[in-house]
Amino acid sequence: MKRALELALAKRVDEVIALAMDTTAAAAFIDNDINKEISREIFLSDPLLTALEKKKVDSKIYEWKKVTDMPSADAEGENATTVASDMTAGDDTVTMKVVRSKGSVTGLASAATVQDQVDLFQEDLDLRMLAMKTAISGYVRWGNATADAYQFNGLNAVISSNRTEHAGTITTALLDSMIDAIPAELHDSLMFEMSSQMISKLSTLDPTIRKTIDKVEFAGGRRMARYRNIPLNPSSFVRPTTQFGAVGVADAGAGGALDAGGTYNYYMSAITSFGEQYASPVTNHVLAGGQNETTVSWTAVAGAKLYRIYRTEGAGAANTAKLLVELPAHTYDGNGTITGNVTSYNDKLADTVVAAAVDYPLQLADADEVIFLTCLNKKFSLELAILPQNQRGVELKDRENLVYFKDLADTNDADNYQLQSYLALAVKNENKNAMARRVRAV
Repeated sequence: MKRALELALAKRVDEVIALAMDTTAAAAFIDNDINKEISREIFLSDPLLTALEKKKVDSKIYEWKKVTDMPSADAEGENATTVASDMTAGDDTVTMKVVRSKGSVTGLASAATVQDQVDLFQEDLDLRMLAMKTAISGYVRWGNATADAYQFNGLNAVISSNRTEHAGTITTALLDSMIDAIPAELHDSLMFEMSSQMISKLSTLDPTIRKTIDKVEFAGGRRMARYRNIPLNPSSFVRPTTQFGAVGVADAGAGGALDAGGTYNYYMSAITSFGEQYASPVTNHVLAGGQNETTVSWTAVAGAKLYRIYRTEGAGAANTAKLLVELPAHTYDGNGTITGNVTSYNDKLADTVVAAAVDYPLQLADADEVIFLTCLNKKFSLELAILPQNQRGVELKDRENLVYFKDLADTNDADNYQLQSYLALAVKNENKNAMARRVRAV
């Protein structure tokens, strides 16, 4: 694929020469004729993105009918009068969100040859494509539009019914329960996502995984091991690699719903493009008399997209902490441009919020991981909606392109550009997917 991009860039040799000789400005270094190669490179690099059905939409709001109740059929007498039973359906929508990466290449005029200039741009473009691929892959799994309005919901945000806190080493019984929660007629559309380490651990539990012949071709020719004939995608988005730092907690007043004088334990984690990371060490805090709210503070985490705060109920043991709130990692201006980092939260929430929560923090000491089971049937489960337009609503020339190259500014020695995509994950039935947390490969 890199060779295809090199050839596409080389087609612009005349523009490169003009760029090198011009003392003021030049025409675009490249144009949209490499959009197809860019889109293919990004979307073929992730099996989940490859396998998801791409739906080209014509509006920034994608709407579909979501069936919530199916009509029934009964055995009756020949002369019986059947009471009509209609299906119940409602509208569901998802708003297209923008994912961008801006690049800048300097030193073009001083490059020794035209090929050197092409290589300079190629290297920068490769890095920008990797950034786009990682961001889109991360949002498809971990995005949360409720916590951050500039994101779209990913699998973690929508899977609720088939969500398991395993808190132990992976077992075939766990995988069986995840599979069996989904209708059997959709099993041929399923795909597991787990770390390579988790797949290796699974191979010691089930002899069929150890057989090299027990693989299936999936998602653009990839050969994957499988369990119960379901592919096992080795993923980089489900195994934490870093731990959150220390978290500060202080009394903040008497306007909340915590227990005055109560004892609370807090954890925090960051969600990056590679998923939720390990939680911080626990912070224990005792509220003073008359105080029933706290301020939680932390140091911004590089690469964070979201933060999660976990808390116990009053006087609860540290190991009973559950998800309190999910927050954006950034602040924004009125246009949606990132203006800073979120580094504090005022906690006024009652214990009932924690009591109703499901998720527990992923702990470094336990080497906790996550497993996804996704249904790739576009009719009943997931669809990646793509808006093939620019932000002004003007349709671009090739609706097949999923990511677009946009030239921003040129001088005789530099080129600035942007890769962008308008997309969102359309989840037609979250019950057709499953998720297990705190699963261990040790």
